[in-house]
Amino acid sequence: MRHQRVFALLCGGCAVACASFGILWWAAIGDAVLGVIFLVLAALQIPSYYLFTQTTRLRAKRDAERQTAEATGGRVPGSADLGAPSAPGPSAGEIVVERPTGYYFALLRRYWILIDGRRVGAVKRGATLRTTVTPGPHTVVARIDWTGSPSIDVDVPAGGRVVLDVEPSSDPIAGMFSTDKMLSLRVNG
Repeated sequence: MRHQRVFALLCGGCAVACASFGILWWAAIGDAVLGVIFLVLAALQIPSYYLFTQTTRLRAKRDAERQTAEATGGRVPGSADLGAPSAPGPSAGEIVVERPTGYYFALLRRYWILIDGRRVGAVKRGATLRTTVTPGPHTVVARIDWTGSPSIDVDVPAGGRVVLDVEPSSDPIAGMFSTDKMLSLRVNG
């Protein structure tokens, strides 16, 4: 949350500076075109702040909802009903990957899910991917184009399930220049 405050101060300062400069330019020089351009730049600071901090805000909101649900023993609002595993044997386990809605990054794209280096499917926005696996340790990765998430090791219990969340990372700009920092994959709960 600290970087969100710094970014808010930066956007607010730029907005005030652009608006002040635009009004002064318009009034002192009399050039309405350049003055309006600076006023428009000032107005664009607000939506840019909300777009760049969306990932952090949504993640904090979802974590707060989960903590509330765990404290009350209820179901998390807005989460998918996980139900029973699809036809597992008595010793099979399940890996469930959820992709929440609300993010604008890769809105119409799917994230490929790899378990132990093998593609098991893709998950689109707001969807859930369920995969039956053998009990024991597994490595899970989410991919999109040349980049994706860092690998995460999970231990699936016999007859149990491990639920993972995949979402854009907090810093998508840095993620564009790496092979494993664009997406965030973490154990739910």
